[in-house]
Amino acid sequence: AASSPATMTSGHGTEPAASRKAGFEKPSIAVLPFTNMSADPEQGFFADGITEDIITGLSRFPHLVVVARNSTFTYKDKSVNVKEVGEALGVEYVVEGSVRKAGNRVRVTVQLVHAGSGEHIWAERYDRELMDIFELQDDLCNSIIATMPGRLEAAAVKHMSRKAPHDMAAYDFLLAAKIHHHKFTEDDNAAAMDLLNKALDLEPDFAAAHAWKACVLGQALARGYIERSDENMKDSREEAEIAYRIDENDVEANRILCEWEMFEGNWDKARLHQERAYVANPNDPRLVAQRGELLTWLGNPEEGAELVKLAMQLDPYDAQARAHLLGRALFCLKRYDEALGAYQKIPAPRIGHLADMAACLARLGRTAEAKAKVENLLNQDPGFTASGYVAGLYYTQETARAHHLESLRMAGLPD
Repeated sequence: AASSPATMTSGHGTEPAASRKAGFEKPSIAVLPFTNMSADPEQGFFADGITEDIITGLSRFPHLVVVARNSTFTYKDKSVNVKEVGEALGVEYVVEGSVRKAGNRVRVTVQLVHAGSGEHIWAERYDRELMDIFELQDDLCNSIIATMPGRLEAAAVKHMSRKAPHDMAAYDFLLAAKIHHHKFTEDDNAAAMDLLNKALDLEPDFAAAHAWKACVLGQALARGYIERSDENMKDSREEAEIAYRIDENDVEANRILCEWEMFEGNWDKARLHQERAYVANPNDPRLVAQRGELLTWLGNPEEGAELVKLAMQLDPYDAQARAHLLGRALFCLKRYDEALGAYQKIPAPRIGHLADMAACLARLGRTAEAKAKVENLLNQDPGFTASGYVAGLYYTQETARAHHLESLRMAGLPD
């Protein structure tokens, strides 16, 4: 949870730390997209993938606050001022680097910069065989950790445990698939699926590839790229289960299985998978937000709201995508004005969001505005009913469900 601003002492004197300004208690870092220095511009996905894996690796260390890729990748292919980046993202340290891949060798240069002063604290060049890529990433993470104020004890830092596929071409395919997935288009979704299938043809027991295939299928189902059939839904779940059987600590597998267990009302299993994912990577805003959502459904919206706020703070450029989770938690807490403010940050509200905004307005006594929201909603979905909508929500406590239903009725939505 956020705390009041504080100061820290480092080699640069006593100064307000950017992470404290943002409300964080721990040293904070942003990893900017590494520059592709390869002759082939198509290898840009490799540089992006290396950057993402370094972000993931650093996020596994509980001593750090690491800004999410969605925020740092807004600086891709841009000339940046480190001081301005530090201010914008609220971090003390910025990592920059480049990747040159040629044949079976890869050269990575990396430097750690103090955002406030612009001072280069540490720089290194790694020239390795591609098969050593996981060892390379571990070295990067450990070297960066060693330069942090306070000289965090190396013994307290656990190496992330990762299973490298035998054929590194499979890893290449995975990196490329992840980049396509993050573009959120139907064509990119199909391209990601094709690349993941190629990875699995080479390495059938590649847990991360199975997990990301489940994620890509889930994206296609959620966005209507493929039919929401029982068979397609089964395929998505089965891919996550395969990944989990291969590696029960795989973050993506546990994250996706948590979603499935919530959907099916298996709350003990949902807790298990969420805990496994969260412990493995406590700075991943997706996992922090998921934890907040889970707690809200389980009847602890107060802690749920704080976790969603933290997730939005960790990933400020994607905060709008989690505004509905914060809105729901605040609504459950009967903090209707704050809940409405959260929902209003959603760029393109869906039907359920409009219903929830109408409910907040009704509870605030803003009857005319609630009526306008209801009319907008019913114009888009004439068959909408309050009872049908609430029945599809994951509440585990009937008092919370009843409160939501009553609020929708107050807004004038049909039962």
